Amino acid sequence: MVGLVTATMTMTYCAFLTCPTRGPSRSPALGISPSPSSVSASSRAHTSVVSALCLQKLSSSLVGWKQSLKSGSVLCLRDSQVGFVSASRLGACDQKSRFRCHAMADPSASPPAQEFTFVNKKGLKLKGLLVDGGAGSKEVCILCHGFRSSKLGGTVSALSAGLAEAGVSSFRFDFSGNGESEGKFAYGNYWQEVEDLRAAVEFWTSKGSRVVCVAGHSKGGNCVVLYASKYHDVPCVINISGRFALEKGILERFGGQEGLRKLEDEGVLDIKDASGNVEYQVTKADLRDRLTTNMHAACLAIPELTRVLTIHGTSDEVIPADDAYQFAQRIPTHKLVLVKDADHCYRGHQSELRKHVLEFLQETSALQESGAQQS
Repeated sequence: MVGLVTATMTMTYCAFLTCPTRGPSRSPALGISPSPSSVSASSRAHTSVVSALCLQKLSSSLVGWKQSLKSGSVLCLRDSQVGFVSASRLGACDQKSRFRCHAMADPSASPPAQEFTFVNKKGLKLKGLLVDGGAGSKEVCILCHGFRSSKLGGTVSALSAGLAEAGVSSFRFDFSGNGESEGKFAYGNYWQEVEDLRAAVEFWTSKGSRVVCVAGHSKGGNCVVLYASKYHDVPCVINISGRFALEKGILERFGGQEGLRKLEDEGVLDIKDASGNVEYQVTKADLRDRLTTNMHAACLAIPELTRVLTIHGTSDEVIPADDAYQFAQRIPTHKLVLVKDADHCYRGHQSELRKHVLEFLQETSALQESGAQQS
Protein backbone atom coordinates (compact mmCIF):
# COMPACT_ATOMS: atom_id res chain seq x y z
CA MET A 1 0.00 0.00 0.00
CA VAL A 2 1.19 3.54 -0.63
CA GLY A 3 0.19 5.42 2.43
CA LEU A 4 -3.46 4.43 2.21
CA VAL A 5 -4.02 2.84 5.58
CA THR A 6 -4.71 5.01 8.58
CA ALA A 7 -5.06 3.45 12.01
CA THR A 8 -8.49 4.49 13.21
CA MET A 9 -10.56 3.30 16.12
CA THR A 10 -14.01 2.47 14.82
CA MET A 11 -17.30 2.32 16.68
CA THR A 12 -20.01 0.05 15.33
CA TYR A 13 -23.74 0.23 15.72
CA CYS A 14 -25.59 -3.06 15.60
CA ALA A 15 -29.20 -4.12 15.44
CA PHE A 16 -29.94 -7.83 15.22
CA LEU A 17 -32.95 -10.12 15.10
CA THR A 18 -32.01 -13.73 15.82
CA CYS A 19 -33.53 -16.80 14.25
CA PRO A 20 -33.16 -20.52 15.06
CA THR A 21 -31.71 -21.28 11.62
CA ARG A 22 -31.45 -24.94 10.84
CA GLY A 23 -28.99 -26.37 8.42
CA PRO A 24 -26.47 -29.15 7.86
CA SER A 25 -23.48 -29.39 10.14
CA ARG A 26 -20.00 -28.42 9.04
CA SER A 27 -18.42 -30.79 6.57
CA PRO A 28 -14.75 -31.72 5.99
CA ALA A 29 -12.07 -31.19 3.22
CA LEU A 30 -12.27 -29.12 0.09
CA GLY A 31 -10.53 -31.80 -1.97
CA ILE A 32 -11.08 -30.00 -5.30
CA SER A 33 -8.56 -30.15 -8.10
CA PRO A 34 -7.82 -26.78 -9.69
CA SER A 35 -7.53 -26.19 -13.41
CA PRO A 36 -4.06 -26.73 -14.92
CA SER A 37 -3.36 -23.04 -14.50
CA SER A 38 -3.29 -23.09 -10.71
CA VAL A 39 -2.20 -19.48 -10.37
CA SER A 40 -4.32 -16.90 -12.15
CA ALA A 41 -2.68 -15.37 -15.21
CA SER A 42 -4.54 -12.19 -14.47
CA SER A 43 -2.98 -12.08 -11.00
CA ARG A 44 0.50 -12.44 -12.46
CA ALA A 45 -0.20 -9.77 -15.05
CA HIS A 46 -1.19 -7.26 -12.44
CA THR A 47 1.73 -7.64 -10.04
CA SER A 48 3.35 -4.48 -11.35
CA VAL A 49 0.27 -2.36 -10.80
CA VAL A 50 0.66 0.25 -8.11
CA SER A 51 -1.79 -0.58 -5.33
CA ALA A 52 -3.77 2.62 -5.55
CA LEU A 53 -7.10 3.34 -7.16
CA CYS A 54 -7.31 7.02 -7.77
CA LEU A 55 -10.37 9.15 -7.92
CA GLN A 56 -9.32 12.58 -6.74
CA LYS A 57 -12.12 14.88 -5.66
CA LEU A 58 -9.92 17.87 -4.88
CA SER A 59 -6.86 19.08 -6.72
CA SER A 60 -5.16 19.69 -3.39
CA SER A 61 -5.45 16.04 -2.43
CA LEU A 62 -4.22 15.08 -5.89
CA VAL A 63 -0.85 16.70 -5.17
CA GLY A 64 -0.27 14.44 -2.18
CA TRP A 65 -1.26 11.34 -4.14
CA LYS A 66 1.00 12.22 -7.07
CA GLN A 67 3.94 12.52 -4.70
CA SER A 68 3.25 9.14 -3.14
CA LEU A 69 2.99 7.29 -6.47
CA LYS A 70 6.41 6.29 -7.79
CA SER A 71 5.99 4.24 -10.95
CA GLY A 72 3.86 1.81 -12.91
CA SER A 73 0.19 2.12 -13.73
CA VAL A 74 -2.72 3.26 -11.65
CA LEU A 75 -6.20 1.84 -11.99
CA CYS A 76 -8.45 4.87 -12.17
CA LEU A 77 -12.18 5.19 -11.79
CA ARG A 78 -14.22 8.22 -12.76
CA ASP A 79 -17.55 7.91 -11.01
CA SER A 80 -16.81 4.19 -10.61
CA GLN A 81 -15.83 3.69 -14.26
CA VAL A 82 -12.67 1.64 -14.72
CA GLY A 83 -9.60 2.33 -16.83
CA PHE A 84 -5.83 2.05 -16.59
CA VAL A 85 -3.63 5.12 -16.90
CA SER A 86 0.08 5.55 -16.36
CA ALA A 87 1.26 7.34 -13.26
CA SER A 88 2.67 10.06 -15.50
CA ARG A 89 -0.86 10.88 -16.68
CA LEU A 90 -2.27 11.47 -13.23
CA GLY A 91 -2.28 15.17 -14.03
CA ALA A 92 -5.53 14.50 -15.88
CA CYS A 93 -7.16 13.63 -12.55
CA ASP A 94 -8.07 17.21 -11.73
CA GLN A 95 -10.88 18.74 -9.75
CA LYS A 96 -13.18 18.82 -12.75
CA SER A 97 -12.87 15.05 -13.14
CA ARG A 98 -14.04 14.63 -9.53
CA PHE A 99 -11.57 11.88 -8.72
CA ARG A 100 -11.28 10.21 -5.34
CA CYS A 101 -8.68 7.69 -4.18
CA HIS A 102 -9.48 4.14 -3.16
CA ALA A 103 -7.25 1.36 -1.86
CA MET A 104 -6.68 -1.53 -4.19
CA ALA A 105 -5.36 -5.03 -3.51
CA ASP A 106 -1.76 -5.74 -4.47
CA PRO A 107 -1.97 -9.15 -6.24
CA SER A 108 1.69 -9.91 -5.49
CA ALA A 109 0.88 -9.77 -1.78
CA SER A 110 -2.35 -11.80 -2.06
CA PRO A 111 -2.58 -15.45 -1.00
CA PRO A 112 -2.21 -18.08 -3.76
CA ALA A 113 -5.34 -18.43 -5.86
CA GLN A 114 -6.50 -21.22 -8.13
CA GLU A 115 -8.25 -20.24 -11.33
CA PHE A 116 -11.52 -21.89 -12.33
CA THR A 117 -13.84 -21.48 -15.30
CA PHE A 118 -17.54 -22.27 -15.18
CA VAL A 119 -20.49 -21.66 -17.50
CA ASN A 120 -23.71 -19.70 -16.89
CA LYS A 121 -27.13 -20.53 -18.33
CA LYS A 122 -26.37 -18.54 -21.47
CA GLY A 123 -23.32 -20.67 -22.17
CA LEU A 124 -20.87 -17.88 -21.35
CA LYS A 125 -17.61 -18.85 -19.68
CA LEU A 126 -17.04 -17.05 -16.39
CA LYS A 127 -13.65 -16.79 -14.69
CA GLY A 128 -13.06 -17.00 -10.95
CA LEU A 129 -10.38 -17.40 -8.30
CA LEU A 130 -10.49 -19.80 -5.38
CA VAL A 131 -8.46 -18.99 -2.29
CA ASP A 132 -8.34 -22.14 -0.18
CA GLY A 133 -8.61 -21.53 3.54
CA GLY A 134 -7.02 -24.91 4.24
CA ALA A 135 -7.83 -26.91 7.37
CA GLY A 136 -9.60 -29.49 5.21
CA SER A 137 -12.80 -27.52 4.75
CA LYS A 138 -15.26 -28.21 1.93
CA GLU A 139 -17.19 -25.04 2.71
CA VAL A 140 -16.80 -21.99 0.51
CA CYS A 141 -17.93 -18.37 0.60
CA ILE A 142 -18.64 -16.75 -2.79
CA LEU A 143 -17.71 -13.08 -3.17
CA CYS A 144 -19.30 -10.72 -5.72
CA HIS A 145 -17.64 -7.56 -7.03
CA GLY A 146 -19.26 -4.20 -7.65
CA PHE A 147 -20.15 -2.10 -10.68
CA ARG A 148 -17.49 -2.04 -13.43
CA SER A 149 -15.12 -3.89 -11.13
CA SER A 150 -13.82 -7.46 -11.19
CA LYS A 151 -12.59 -10.34 -9.05
CA LEU A 152 -9.37 -8.31 -8.64
CA GLY A 153 -11.22 -5.41 -7.04
CA GLY A 154 -9.65 -4.15 -3.84
CA THR A 155 -12.54 -4.78 -1.44
CA VAL A 156 -13.32 -8.38 -2.45
CA SER A 157 -9.62 -9.24 -2.80
CA ALA A 158 -8.81 -7.93 0.67
CA LEU A 159 -11.81 -9.75 2.14
CA SER A 160 -10.76 -12.97 0.43
CA ALA A 161 -7.27 -12.68 1.92
CA GLY A 162 -8.72 -12.00 5.36
CA LEU A 163 -11.01 -15.01 5.15
CA ALA A 164 -8.10 -17.24 4.14
CA GLU A 165 -6.13 -16.12 7.19
CA ALA A 166 -9.07 -17.30 9.31
CA GLY A 167 -9.23 -20.65 7.50
CA VAL A 168 -12.27 -19.81 5.34
CA SER A 169 -12.17 -20.67 1.62
CA SER A 170 -13.57 -18.10 -0.79
CA PHE A 171 -14.32 -17.90 -4.48
CA ARG A 172 -14.59 -14.58 -6.26
CA PHE A 173 -15.50 -14.34 -9.93
CA ASP A 174 -16.12 -11.91 -12.77
CA PHE A 175 -19.74 -11.35 -13.73
CA SER A 176 -20.47 -11.84 -17.43
CA GLY A 177 -19.23 -8.86 -19.41
CA ASN A 178 -16.77 -7.92 -16.67
CA GLY A 179 -13.11 -8.73 -16.11
CA GLU A 180 -12.04 -11.93 -17.85
CA SER A 181 -15.51 -13.42 -18.22
CA GLU A 182 -17.23 -13.70 -21.57
CA GLY A 183 -20.16 -11.53 -22.58
CA LYS A 184 -20.86 -7.86 -23.23
CA PHE A 185 -21.04 -5.44 -20.34
CA ALA A 186 -24.50 -4.04 -19.70
CA TYR A 187 -25.59 -1.27 -17.35
CA GLY A 188 -28.25 -2.57 -14.96
CA ASN A 189 -28.25 -6.31 -15.62
CA TYR A 190 -29.16 -7.07 -12.00
CA TRP A 191 -31.03 -10.32 -12.49
CA GLN A 192 -28.51 -11.62 -15.03
CA GLU A 193 -25.81 -11.20 -12.41
CA VAL A 194 -28.01 -13.13 -10.00
CA GLU A 195 -28.02 -15.97 -12.53
CA ASP A 196 -24.23 -15.71 -12.84
CA LEU A 197 -24.04 -16.13 -9.07
CA ARG A 198 -26.44 -19.05 -9.30
CA ALA A 199 -24.10 -20.69 -11.81
CA ALA A 200 -21.20 -20.22 -9.38
CA VAL A 201 -23.18 -21.79 -6.53
CA GLU A 202 -24.16 -24.76 -8.69
CA PHE A 203 -20.57 -25.13 -9.91
CA TRP A 204 -19.20 -25.58 -6.39
CA THR A 205 -22.12 -27.70 -5.28
CA SER A 206 -21.46 -30.05 -8.20
CA LYS A 207 -17.89 -30.44 -6.95
CA GLY A 208 -19.06 -31.58 -3.53
CA SER A 209 -18.56 -28.29 -1.71
CA ARG A 210 -21.14 -26.47 0.34
CA VAL A 211 -21.67 -22.77 -0.27
CA VAL A 212 -22.14 -21.38 3.23
CA CYS A 213 -22.25 -17.71 2.32
CA VAL A 214 -22.65 -15.29 -0.56
CA ALA A 215 -21.22 -11.82 0.01
CA GLY A 216 -21.13 -8.82 -2.29
CA HIS A 217 -19.73 -5.30 -2.29
CA SER A 218 -21.64 -2.31 -3.70
CA LYS A 219 -23.66 -3.59 -6.68
CA GLY A 220 -22.52 -7.05 -5.64
CA GLY A 221 -24.46 -6.42 -2.42
CA ASN A 222 -27.61 -5.98 -4.48
CA CYS A 223 -26.82 -9.23 -6.26
CA VAL A 224 -26.62 -11.33 -3.10
CA VAL A 225 -29.82 -9.81 -1.66
CA LEU A 226 -31.68 -10.49 -4.92
CA TYR A 227 -30.22 -14.00 -4.97
CA ALA A 228 -31.54 -14.69 -1.47
CA SER A 229 -35.00 -13.54 -2.53
CA LYS A 230 -35.12 -16.06 -5.40
CA TYR A 231 -32.95 -18.96 -4.26
CA HIS A 232 -33.15 -20.17 -0.70
CA ASP A 233 -30.18 -22.52 -0.57
CA VAL A 234 -27.50 -20.35 1.07
CA PRO A 235 -27.92 -19.77 4.83
CA CYS A 236 -25.75 -16.65 5.12
CA VAL A 237 -25.90 -13.48 3.00
CA ILE A 238 -23.60 -10.46 3.46
CA ASN A 239 -24.47 -7.15 1.82
CA ILE A 240 -21.49 -4.77 1.92
CA SER A 241 -22.49 -1.21 1.04
CA GLY A 242 -25.24 -2.17 -1.39
CA ARG A 243 -27.71 0.39 -2.74
CA PHE A 244 -31.35 0.08 -1.74
CA ALA A 245 -32.76 3.08 -3.64
CA LEU A 246 -31.83 2.18 -7.21
CA GLU A 247 -33.55 5.28 -8.56
CA LYS A 248 -30.74 7.30 -6.99
CA GLY A 249 -27.12 7.65 -8.12
CA ILE A 250 -28.08 7.69 -11.80
CA LEU A 251 -27.62 11.33 -12.73
CA GLU A 252 -24.10 11.37 -11.26
CA ARG A 253 -23.07 8.60 -13.63
CA PHE A 254 -24.94 10.01 -16.64
CA GLY A 255 -23.52 13.51 -16.38
CA GLY A 256 -26.65 15.11 -14.97
CA GLN A 257 -29.93 15.96 -16.64
CA GLU A 258 -28.18 16.62 -19.95
CA GLY A 259 -27.08 13.00 -20.16
CA LEU A 260 -30.53 11.78 -19.24
CA ARG A 261 -32.10 13.94 -21.96
CA LYS A 262 -29.61 12.62 -24.50
CA LEU A 263 -30.49 9.06 -23.57
CA GLU A 264 -34.18 9.88 -23.97
CA ASP A 265 -33.68 11.59 -27.34
CA GLU A 266 -31.13 9.26 -28.93
CA GLY A 267 -31.89 5.99 -27.15
CA VAL A 268 -28.27 5.43 -26.18
CA LEU A 269 -25.76 7.28 -24.01
CA ASP A 270 -21.98 6.94 -24.23
CA ILE A 271 -20.28 6.90 -20.83
CA LYS A 272 -16.75 8.22 -21.24
CA ASP A 273 -13.63 8.15 -19.12
CA ALA A 274 -11.55 11.17 -18.13
CA SER A 275 -9.75 11.08 -21.50
CA GLY A 276 -12.99 11.13 -23.47
CA ASN A 277 -12.86 7.47 -24.47
CA VAL A 278 -16.14 5.56 -24.48
CA GLU A 279 -16.06 2.90 -21.78
CA TYR A 280 -19.57 1.55 -22.19
CA GLN A 281 -23.01 2.52 -23.43
CA VAL A 282 -26.35 2.76 -21.69
CA THR A 283 -29.61 2.11 -23.49
CA LYS A 284 -33.16 2.87 -22.43
CA ALA A 285 -33.63 -0.84 -21.77
CA ASP A 286 -30.59 -0.81 -19.48
CA LEU A 287 -32.00 2.08 -17.47
CA ARG A 288 -35.39 0.39 -17.33
CA ASP A 289 -33.70 -2.75 -15.99
CA ARG A 290 -32.30 -0.78 -13.08
CA LEU A 291 -35.46 1.18 -12.32
CA THR A 292 -37.66 -1.92 -12.36
CA THR A 293 -35.39 -3.93 -10.05
CA ASN A 294 -37.39 -3.82 -6.83
CA MET A 295 -35.16 -4.09 -3.78
CA HIS A 296 -38.12 -3.54 -1.44
CA ALA A 297 -39.91 -6.63 -2.77
CA ALA A 298 -36.67 -8.62 -2.78
CA CYS A 299 -36.04 -7.90 0.90
CA LEU A 300 -39.53 -9.02 1.86
CA ALA A 301 -39.13 -12.25 -0.14
CA ILE A 302 -36.09 -13.45 1.82
CA PRO A 303 -37.12 -16.28 4.17
CA GLU A 304 -36.58 -16.00 7.91
CA LEU A 305 -34.17 -18.93 7.88
CA THR A 306 -31.74 -16.90 5.78
CA ARG A 307 -29.53 -14.70 7.94
CA VAL A 308 -28.52 -11.41 6.32
CA LEU A 309 -25.78 -9.02 7.42
CA THR A 310 -25.59 -5.49 6.03
CA ILE A 311 -22.34 -3.59 6.58
CA HIS A 312 -22.08 0.07 5.61
CA GLY A 313 -19.63 2.88 6.23
CA THR A 314 -20.97 6.04 7.86
CA SER A 315 -18.81 8.13 5.51
CA ASP A 316 -19.74 6.32 2.32
CA GLU A 317 -19.39 8.90 -0.45
CA VAL A 318 -21.09 6.76 -3.12
CA ILE A 319 -24.12 5.23 -1.39
CA PRO A 320 -25.50 6.90 1.76
CA ALA A 321 -25.70 4.88 4.96
CA ASP A 322 -29.46 5.45 5.00
CA ASP A 323 -29.74 2.70 2.39
CA ALA A 324 -28.41 0.25 4.98
CA TYR A 325 -31.29 1.14 7.31
CA GLN A 326 -33.75 0.47 4.50
CA PHE A 327 -32.44 -3.09 4.15
CA ALA A 328 -32.57 -3.55 7.92
CA GLN A 329 -36.20 -2.46 8.14
CA ARG A 330 -37.40 -5.00 5.58
CA ILE A 331 -35.32 -8.19 5.75
CA PRO A 332 -36.81 -10.64 8.30
CA THR A 333 -33.62 -11.92 9.95
CA HIS A 334 -31.11 -9.14 9.67
CA LYS A 335 -28.07 -7.70 11.42
CA LEU A 336 -26.91 -4.15 10.69
CA VAL A 337 -23.36 -2.96 11.31
CA LEU A 338 -22.34 0.64 10.62
CA VAL A 339 -18.60 1.21 10.51
CA LYS A 340 -17.85 4.71 11.72
CA ASP A 341 -15.89 6.90 9.27
CA ALA A 342 -15.54 4.13 6.67
CA ASP A 343 -15.96 5.16 3.03
CA HIS A 344 -17.39 3.07 0.19
CA CYS A 345 -14.17 1.08 -0.25
CA TYR A 346 -13.36 0.81 3.50
CA ARG A 347 -9.99 2.52 3.22
CA GLY A 348 -8.26 2.05 6.56
CA HIS A 349 -11.15 -0.13 7.77
CA GLN A 350 -10.51 -3.43 5.97
CA SER A 351 -9.64 -5.20 9.22
CA GLU A 352 -12.97 -4.17 10.76
CA LEU A 353 -14.85 -5.28 7.67
CA ARG A 354 -13.16 -8.67 7.87
CA LYS A 355 -13.89 -8.93 11.62
CA HIS A 356 -17.62 -8.33 11.19
CA VAL A 357 -17.85 -10.77 8.28
CA LEU A 358 -16.05 -13.51 10.22
CA GLU A 359 -18.16 -12.95 13.33
CA PHE A 360 -21.34 -13.29 11.30
CA LEU A 361 -20.10 -16.48 9.64
CA GLN A 362 -19.25 -17.94 13.04
CA GLU A 363 -22.65 -16.97 14.47
CA THR A 364 -24.42 -18.59 11.53
CA SER A 365 -22.35 -21.76 11.81
CA ALA A 366 -23.07 -22.01 15.56
CA LEU A 367 -26.81 -21.63 14.97
CA GLN A 368 -26.74 -24.27 12.28
CA GLU A 369 -24.90 -26.74 14.49
CA SER A 370 -27.29 -26.05 17.33
CA GLY A 371 -30.28 -26.56 15.07
CA ALA A 372 -28.85 -29.81 13.70
CA GLN A 373 -28.32 -31.17 17.22
CA GLN A 374 -31.85 -30.26 18.28
CA SER A 375 -33.33 -32.01 15.27
